[in-house]
Amino acid sequence: MNLTSLIPGTTGCAALLVLGLTLVTITITITIAPPAAARTTSVDQNSNRLVNVALHRPYRVVATAPDPVWQEAESRNYPDTGGKELTDGVFAPQGSNFSHPAWQGWQNQESRIVTIDLGRPVTVHYVAANFLQYSPAGIWFPEQISVVTSPDGCHWSAPVTVPSDIPLNQPGLLTQTMTVELPARPRARFVQLKVPTGVWIFIDEVQVWGMPESETAESQQSGRTEEAGHSSQEDQSPTELDLIVQQRRGLLAPPPERGWLPPGAPQAAGARHIALIYSSGDPARPSNLDLAHFLPYVAYIDRCWQIRDTMFDTLLFLPIGKLSTGRDYGTVDKPSLLTDWQGYLDELFRPNFQLAAADRAVALAWQRLDSLVLREAEAEPGAAAALRHPERVKVIIAVPFPSPRASNFGTLPGDSEPLNFADPIHGQAARERALRWYIDEVLARWRAAGFPHLELIGLYWFRETVEPYDRAIVQNTAAYIHALGYRFFWIPYYQARGFTEWDRLGFDVAMMQPNLSFAPIPPEQAEARLAMAAQLAQRYGMGLEIELHWTLTDPAERAKYLAYLEAGRKLGYMTGAVLSYYQSVDSLAKAMASSDPDIRALYDESYRFIKGLRE
Repeated sequence: MNLTSLIPGTTGCAALLVLGLTLVTITITITIAPPAAARTTSVDQNSNRLVNVALHRPYRVVATAPDPVWQEAESRNYPDTGGKELTDGVFAPQGSNFSHPAWQGWQNQESRIVTIDLGRPVTVHYVAANFLQYSPAGIWFPEQISVVTSPDGCHWSAPVTVPSDIPLNQPGLLTQTMTVELPARPRARFVQLKVPTGVWIFIDEVQVWGMPESETAESQQSGRTEEAGHSSQEDQSPTELDLIVQQRRGLLAPPPERGWLPPGAPQAAGARHIALIYSSGDPARPSNLDLAHFLPYVAYIDRCWQIRDTMFDTLLFLPIGKLSTGRDYGTVDKPSLLTDWQGYLDELFRPNFQLAAADRAVALAWQRLDSLVLREAEAEPGAAAALRHPERVKVIIAVPFPSPRASNFGTLPGDSEPLNFADPIHGQAARERALRWYIDEVLARWRAAGFPHLELIGLYWFRETVEPYDRAIVQNTAAYIHALGYRFFWIPYYQARGFTEWDRLGFDVAMMQPNLSFAPIPPEQAEARLAMAAQLAQRYGMGLEIELHWTLTDPAERAKYLAYLEAGRKLGYMTGAVLSYYQSVDSLAKAMASSDPDIRALYDESYRFIKGLRE
């Protein structure tokens, strides 16, 4: 469920969703202990003397991957009034839901870093932050939080990190106080808290517990400070807190960039430009993608309807998602079943359509290109004929998501009982069995088909986010695919959960969706969205997705698509990153065949972009 739809004042759903729910409040203290020789019991000895030294102290909150659309939604619906609510000592009352004004809502944008100025040197014992979780609204506990300290705003300690002690798949309306104990008891004026964000994070208070130094120490501190969260009206020069943010000190320091995953990289099995090819995946209404459908994707067809060059080097086959039954290949709530998976494979390997049609299209395109080479050689006697195409077009096939809520997935061939993915003990093993059956079936059918002009290079994880409780199933699937000699691909939506750890999950290739074409982003913010998507892809070693909206007649949607291409030329991902291309079922094919020059230009510009042409 999209949280935006639950914002109080927009619908009446929020009150209904929490009606009858009991708020479970759990306070957890997780101690990261130093080596045995350095352990101390000073917390127990001095706990009655500790005070919340962050109370009413000024702070700054910085998103590490800022997005104007999400920031506007946060400020509109969950404002931090006066920039002081995280240290005002006010907690949301027990039993209240996310609509209570004490909660601050943070939407995506990678992570938040809270920098607090304690005003004077303090011996810090621990830092605590209070969070809400309500998964139906996309509100989750952070998987972990980290803390660093500094005596002067310039020299920072190593981070201390603690995980959430409550599983992120635990149902209900929950709160948790996550506590980071600092065994070294640092003497610090500044404290930074890093909170990774995925979908929504709700926080109502940050506390820093310590022992203040004497008033003498306070009078000797250097540098300006703020009182009560505000700087003087007469003196508007930057405070030390402002300088920490502006100069990106401590946890705000930018991480090293890994660079984009380059086109043709070995981990991508040589893939450069990957066209997404959707078919229905619905046995009740199967697709009939024929040779004519595939020709514009494997070959460039000019305005005289002549094949002149190659187009995409890789085709990614995947189902549309939602079935006529209401089930879906990628969701948790309405899981697809074995009969759906079998139906998709039947559709995919159907004679004369889908894969078979793509193979025939490649054969025809290569024949035409070879003839073109011969004609050019005849026109220029003595010139060396050059092959204009690879031997085969690469293929990737999607793997449906095995929802943990599928209690009766179906009975695999040779089994006597249906698989139950929801079983609390055997559900994980059942999901893995289904995935291995599916992968084995793909490979068996591929070998039997013997497509001479297609090369299967890998499989694709269909679900566009990886929740923490799905890590094991993804990693085990990756290991199985790798053992069979194939690559594993993923295209997460913009800042989806798991995108920062895509390689640790086992994927060989991940390509970030900017989602510009499907978000209500005004034209003046389009460049910022594309730039941030490109920056994140570069930071984490990913590729990118180019996205074409299905409404080709809308000039605004066409302009968005062309903005992807222009940004690729300007920022460098046109030639610097492996790229995938979303274009609904057949938008580029329709553009190729269009008599409208503005629509036809989408196809021509795509070809020029694929070939790395800048003018």
